[in-house]
Amino acid sequence: MVSSRVVATLATAAAFTAATPLAAQAAPSAHAAGGAPVAVTYPSIVNERLVRVQASLDRATQYADEHNPNLAASTLMTARTNIKKAWTAAQYVIQNAPPPVAADAAFHPQSFTRSGRLKIRSIHGKLRAHAAGGAVAGAVASPEDTAFAVLSLQHRMATLATGLIDTAHSTLLSSLSTTLFTALNGRDQAIAYIHSIDTPAPVAAAGGAVATAAGTAPTGSAWGTVMPGLIPLIDDELQQVNGTLADTTVGAGARRVVQDALAQDTKAEAAVNQFWPPLPAAG
Repeated sequence: MVSSRVVATLATAAAFTAATPLAAQAAPSAHAAGGAPVAVTYPSIVNERLVRVQASLDRATQYADEHNPNLAASTLMTARTNIKKAWTAAQYVIQNAPPPVAADAAFHPQSFTRSGRLKIRSIHGKLRAHAAGGAVAGAVASPEDTAFAVLSLQHRMATLATGLIDTAHSTLLSSLSTTLFTALNGRDQAIAYIHSIDTPAPVAAAGGAVATAAGTAPTGSAWGTVMPGLIPLIDDELQQVNGTLADTTVGAGARRVVQDALAQDTKAEAAVNQFWPPLPAAG
């Protein structure tokens, strides 16, 4: 068996799969001002958990497709354990972050490959960055982008569970329900935590007085730049759950789970829009 550390390193070239012509697109990158693309890497304390979650989700899908619900359920339990630990690790990164580097403020890497898998790049892969499309190595993801990687994987966990639940029964149905709400509850907790540390900045009020915009992101806040990126992910989940509910072949048990997910997604989207209003359109 290949260790998670080795798999994480190989993510630079193939995003945990065999090498393909799309390998160079597997790693997230951002452009420094006026320069070459910069390969963004996640701290190992979080990255190792992300690798394990994604591998577990892939195996669970395979087991479900092979009509092995017990193995799928046990593998999903492993994924749930590691997604919780990934967020705990991300909180540690946030709470122990070094002073921000101004040049990193614009680095917010795209989170998914064309196949829908989360892009995870290990810090161990930095030396290989030049070989993958000529990117400049060495940009470690900010605490905000590291947290968003966990949020992105929570999204994938939620959509995977929803995608499998319509034909699931008994043990697997119960496991998928638990997996879905592990992802959604974890995201709700992350949103609340991030909002609690993202102190609104003073804004100018009429007459030159200084006022605070209650419930909104600080002007120039890094979180205010990153967190609106949750809205497209939640919209994607809403489309999926609505489509699942429109399918008349979905059983009553699965339908109740998806209806609850619909309500929770709707509340999460409202919270994000309240705390981090959409950024104004460029230009």
